[in-house]
Amino acid sequence: MNLNRYIKSPANNRYFWLWLFCCALFIRFPFFFRDYIDKDESTFILMGQAWAEGHLPYTYLWDLKPPLTFGYFAGIISLFGKSFFWIRLGGVLLVSFTAYTVYLIAIKNKVRREWAALMSFSSLLFSSLFGSVQGVMSEHISMLFLMGAVYLLLLNKIKIGHYFLAGLLLGFSAMTKLNLAYAILLLGAYITFKEIKQRPSFYSLKKTLALAIGGALGVGITVMPYLFKASLQIWWASVFLASGSYAQINGSNSLVLLPLIIGILAYIIWRKNSTISLIGLALIGVLGSFIMAGKLNGHYLLQAYPLFFLLLAIGFKNKQLDLPKWSLVFLLLLPVESYLEYQNVFTNYQEKGHLYNGEGVDIPDYLAMQHPSVRNILFLEYHIGYWLLGQKPLSMAVTHPSNLFRERLFPYFNPRKTSQEELEHLLNFEKPGAIVIDKKHSLFKNYPAEKAFFESQLAAFYTRDTLIGKGVVYLRK
Repeated sequence: MNLNRYIKSPANNRYFWLWLFCCALFIRFPFFFRDYIDKDESTFILMGQAWAEGHLPYTYLWDLKPPLTFGYFAGIISLFGKSFFWIRLGGVLLVSFTAYTVYLIAIKNKVRREWAALMSFSSLLFSSLFGSVQGVMSEHISMLFLMGAVYLLLLNKIKIGHYFLAGLLLGFSAMTKLNLAYAILLLGAYITFKEIKQRPSFYSLKKTLALAIGGALGVGITVMPYLFKASLQIWWASVFLASGSYAQINGSNSLVLLPLIIGILAYIIWRKNSTISLIGLALIGVLGSFIMAGKLNGHYLLQAYPLFFLLLAIGFKNKQLDLPKWSLVFLLLLPVESYLEYQNVFTNYQEKGHLYNGEGVDIPDYLAMQHPSVRNILFLEYHIGYWLLGQKPLSMAVTHPSNLFRERLFPYFNPRKTSQEELEHLLNFEKPGAIVIDKKHSLFKNYPAEKAFFESQLAAFYTRDTLIGKGVVYLRK
């Protein structure tokens, strides 16, 4: 099957994004109605809601991400109100535009159209399937900025204005996902070296300065609201100091990633191609940041996929692609997660009469109807319920429930010093009228002392009200 038959002319480039958008929409649409896909997304929504109501990130609620991540959600909520649909439709736009930049960069570098299309589509698939990536993650947002910058930096006739705009996008990408600073530093060093080596002149210096000024402005824009409210220290501590304290090098990650990094570096040296060097160094920066972060979650790889598939496209640019006919069947079967979710949405509609599903939707609905007077609810699971009920977390530490046990982060937002103290504050001082948690109390799985205290407080002051799916509601006696 020769894909070039279906991508015949440059005129079709303008329609290719629409094709990518439709594919992304088909794959991701059934997940529009899930209560939460990844717990991080629920936290971003809470942070965005607070910002939309006038509370800067880290001053009202707290989470370990740079502010532009929350800015995306604040923008959607400000425009469209509380809507899973619009938040996740925005996710479709993010992944389709990012995949389209892969296609455009490949085409501009004279990659055969069938290769450019396949690698672009592969980037879209890997950014929408396999794990908890069907929601809107900070990685999705950051990669649109990063790939936009890479596109500008690879233009044939790049001007000072392009460097400035690329720098601005790089700054935005770092203020969405801070680990991209490693990739940005490598890109900046390479571009500076390249400009000085090729054309050592004042004009070359101006271009690199334009890149640096754009990057500084991208970061600085996020500082301005805090300057106006005399809260610069909160921004600095939450964005940089907290991230630095949380990261630690992980040996097992190094064993997996270092051979890949060495392989990419050897490929860059072997090919001696400026385009491959720029893309490869960005990818090395991303992979290196995973080592420095100390852990490698599946959704972290969202930052590697577009660069990896773009590197493949450039590498195979002159080779003809002729896929076997059975590959079309494989592609149709690949989004099996989406097919299963379509079935789940349909079944839920038949049983409950609405599309939105999951304990994070059903439990808030139950509380709103059966216990409307209960306001101070503690969600230790399904914390998207705060958003749906119009309530706020009882402390900054449980904006994301797992932050309850991240004691290294407490100095940046919490007057309590230990998880036990925070738990005592929540249960004995805040005295929630209801507690929501999964039936296995999974949050406390690795914390036996805190689990024993929590369950003793449940036995003394709470009664089990109902079980909904895997979620349990406890009411204060």
